[in-house]
Amino acid sequence: MPRRFAIWCVSVLPVVVFADETVFTGRLVRKYYEHLVPNAVEYAVFGWFLELDAHSRDVLQNQVRTLSVKDQQCGLQFEFDRSMVQICLSGKDDRTECRKFEGKWVEMLGDFPKSQHMFRPIPSYQVHLTEMRLHAQEFCGVLVRKVFPGPPNYDSVEDGDYPEVGWILRLDDQSKDILAARCSIDIKEIEIEAEKSLDLERHIDHKVICQGVLRDAESAHHHTPILLSSAAIVLDVDSY
Repeated sequence: MPRRFAIWCVSVLPVVVFADETVFTGRLVRKYYEHLVPNAVEYAVFGWFLELDAHSRDVLQNQVRTLSVKDQQCGLQFEFDRSMVQICLSGKDDRTECRKFEGKWVEMLGDFPKSQHMFRPIPSYQVHLTEMRLHAQEFCGVLVRKVFPGPPNYDSVEDGDYPEVGWILRLDDQSKDILAARCSIDIKEIEIEAEKSLDLERHIDHKVICQGVLRDAESAHHHTPILLSSAAIVLDVDSY
């Protein structure tokens, strides 16, 4: 079957003028153009998108207000999704960065065009990537040690599954609200991935502050939908 690309646009300008660089934070994902290209996944036809956290959605909203009335009406007409932005790449290095950070929470610096007359395989605003890095975050709660059923069935330790130890942060109310705003789901606890050299035993059942990078669970060995990776953990001295 020949590959067919049905990419629509409003118009094309010979020169694209940029506003000031803007910082967006969120989760980096790839989205396939399945509604435009048959067998898009098979052909690896996709774009890189940043699923914005609550703060960055407000940033995007403010940026949209800087566009001309015509461009704002265009976004409304085609129902641009303001929960995400498509990342426009400039070369091989940008693609390498996106592959490295896929699925992770990142902080992205980019140029938001003053005119959004650009090709859009998916109806969304676009940002030209300048720089990308992991977005470290801080959460508070009580650290607990839990035993989960592991292989072969991941069902019951009592019935013979191998026990897996997981370090879990039971989030305080403020951290729950922060996570809910960023992930759009209600999560009360997250699993901690920390260096083995850290003495976590001494923090069991204590209120702690954990700093790290959020990422999605990827296997049955992960025990919460969201994990805090490469975490640094300190006691919350204000709780004593």
